[in-house]
Amino acid sequence: ATFVGSNGLIQPAAVGQARFDHDPITLACKGLLIEESRTNVALSSGAIVSNVGWLIVETTLSTSGTGPDGNTSYQVTETTINASHTVANSGSTTGTSATSVSSGVVYTGSMFFKKVAGSVDWVQLTLGSVGFGTTQYANFNIGNGTVGNSAGLASGTSPRIENYGNGWYRCSISVAASTTTSTSFGVVIGGLNNTNGTTRLPSYLGSTSNSVLASLCQFETGAFVTSDIPTT
Repeated sequence: ATFVGSNGLIQPAAVGQARFDHDPITLACKGLLIEESRTNVALSSGAIVSNVGWLIVETTLSTSGTGPDGNTSYQVTETTINASHTVANSGSTTGTSATSVSSGVVYTGSMFFKKVAGSVDWVQLTLGSVGFGTTQYANFNIGNGTVGNSAGLASGTSPRIENYGNGWYRCSISVAASTTTSTSFGVVIGGLNNTNGTTRLPSYLGSTSNSVLASLCQFETGAFVTSDIPTT
């Protein structure tokens, strides 16, 4: 488990250590962090690497900058192909989807994003279509920290964006699985060509000027996001 330390960075807790969480902006202590038990099934949550928990489609990856945990973050950049531009966590080591979900159960996916200076403001977060259908998504403006259009989310939930300082925002959505399957993707990052559109994973002519920084993926069972759970 992790918490935000007095330096504003996400850090792991030692076994048996009480987690005194801090506001990442003001650094004020928020008190003892107590949460229900959760498991993050997103493989390679802190390292976006092709075919090692991730499937890369019409995007390129490079290491760039420092994430909200003080470790290396990743820059996701579009190719110039006319297509959907995505990065999806597959939950497997081969780049194929292998995340199990159960029909009717609500799952939450989250990712940290940071705007690249001079590049796009909008990014889309969605879950795998096989387990969750083709209508669910939410758009996030990582330039000003606001939520845009969304559809198909779990009843009683809303997209959420949280400011973690230094330009980083944690974006999350909760969706009820529409079928029981062991071959669904978890979290999917989609490009929007810098628009707050109304389409899940739209196709368009990409640009190498369109990129975002991303870090710390999480896919968990439950109707809200919990503190970061690192995976390898």
